[in-house]
Amino acid sequence: MDVIVSETTEQQIKAGKIIAKSWSKKKKANAFSELLGDGSNVIDKPRVPTRRTILSLSELAYKVVSKFPKIVLNAIYAACIYPEHHAIWVGKSPFGPSMTVDCIPDCGDVPWFSLPEINAVSGKPMVKCLDGHHLLVNLRAKVCKDGVQGVRKEAWHKVAEHDSTIISKSLVEDLIDKQRNSYAKWTFSKEVEECMVELGFKEEAKFTKLVREWYEAEDDRSIPAIERTRRRLLWREYLLRDVSFGSFPPSGMYIKGFPQVMYEGFLSSIDSHIQLYALARSGSYNQRAFSSLENETFFGTLGDLDPTRLGCPKAVNISRLMASVCEVMHYRQDPESRLI
Repeated sequence: MDVIVSETTEQQIKAGKIIAKSWSKKKKANAFSELLGDGSNVIDKPRVPTRRTILSLSELAYKVVSKFPKIVLNAIYAACIYPEHHAIWVGKSPFGPSMTVDCIPDCGDVPWFSLPEINAVSGKPMVKCLDGHHLLVNLRAKVCKDGVQGVRKEAWHKVAEHDSTIISKSLVEDLIDKQRNSYAKWTFSKEVEECMVELGFKEEAKFTKLVREWYEAEDDRSIPAIERTRRRLLWREYLLRDVSFGSFPPSGMYIKGFPQVMYEGFLSSIDSHIQLYALARSGSYNQRAFSSLENETFFGTLGDLDPTRLGCPKAVNISRLMASVCEVMHYRQDPESRLI
């Protein structure tokens, strides 16, 4: 429009109507219509007042919540339904929501982490756990290779550098023979613990003591049931410290630096061993009897005797192989005996 204003300067002077460039578009259009056209003017449409509708509370809430990321909404929903589902889970337990050990000072009521499944046919509880040996050897590899939350792998490496007679570098750096039980036990021995204290690794020394005493409760003989339970509960208290299962989003593959399977294995094993005292008719049981190593040994022997060496014997050979395995296992249990 400013170009038209400049080009029509002569007409504006003749007509005695000067059009300024600073005018609004509508005013310029009306002036051009009078100067050059039929004199019609641009008429503004009457403004219709807008009506604002007040949203309901649910609509306002949806408007706000719909802007949240899905992971936040999932966490909020899980936190809301967790108490109800936890109560249902606890309600199916034959042991109640928590355990109380009267002979251990300051124990109080300890909530269960693991509860046994109930057999649908017999109605009896099925107590399950990971074997203590596997948990120990896996923990040895974990702490020496990566460490866990609050526990540095350098503690074991410095002990090996300081005095190789206590523990060698091949055990903590090369991790030779990861499944050997004696190496795992020595990694958490009292000698290693004392050297850690001397080198200033106090937290790692406490950790070493907790692990050693827990495994002694799992494996050693002649330890009173109360002392076994006390050691297990101390290790359990360490694992559960600063961990909340009612907070969301939950932990992923690792909890306090422990792989999830290992972490749950420790806690379920501890709870299952304590629950067995209530399930055993005599009120006590052989600690080593609650293990998967016997099954592994049995099927390992079956694999050794299988002539195909494929671990998948033919059906027609099963009866003969099972008889041979039973005979070998019998002699292993009592080499002096020659009668089956």
